[in-house]
Amino acid sequence: MRQTATGELESVFVTSGRCYRYEIDYYLKPWGPLGIPPPNIYRIGIMDTSNARNRGYDYGILRIGGEVVLAPSIKNIDSPYHPEIQIWNRNLNPNIHLGIHLCKSGYHTRVNCGYQRSNDALFFDQIDPYKISYIINIDNNRQDVGGPVFQFLTLSTASSSYFGILTGGIGNIGLTTRIDDIIRLSGVFLVGVGQ
Repeated sequence: MRQTATGELESVFVTSGRCYRYEIDYYLKPWGPLGIPPPNIYRIGIMDTSNARNRGYDYGILRIGGEVVLAPSIKNIDSPYHPEIQIWNRNLNPNIHLGIHLCKSGYHTRVNCGYQRSNDALFFDQIDPYKISYIINIDNNRQDVGGPVFQFLTLSTASSSYFGILTGGIGNIGLTTRIDDIIRLSGVFLVGVGQ
């Protein structure tokens, strides 16, 4: 969610700013069971260009104007026990140390987990450099970019704490932008379960 200049709340979707392609419509193509194409594709809206690639951080904000309904959960339909992972809050632990277990959900590689390998790096690509908050050894694909990065709070109830978004990767190295940086720079706020 985000507060507009008039004081109203609007629903927004956070993704990678690297997905920005001028004034085009963006769509949600939910993944279904492996090997079965999704039944529907949903229009989300247009990306705020003012927030894309802001101040060396990779994130983009999509204003939701289509038929997408937000839910504070992460899709995990490959699990017979927990087809949705509940998002309870953003990461509230100030001591993020190397070796913690983080997971991500991506369109191509689905939900998988790895360990944090490094904090705060600078990544250079063909366009420009941007700041990386966490480097994780995690399987990823370019179609996963913009997906949520999270940590399980409990496995028994499949609840999670939201850390940020996957902004890229090289092989099995995933690059993440911290949700706190996105909140600070963009004015969005996370809506979790029960909020």
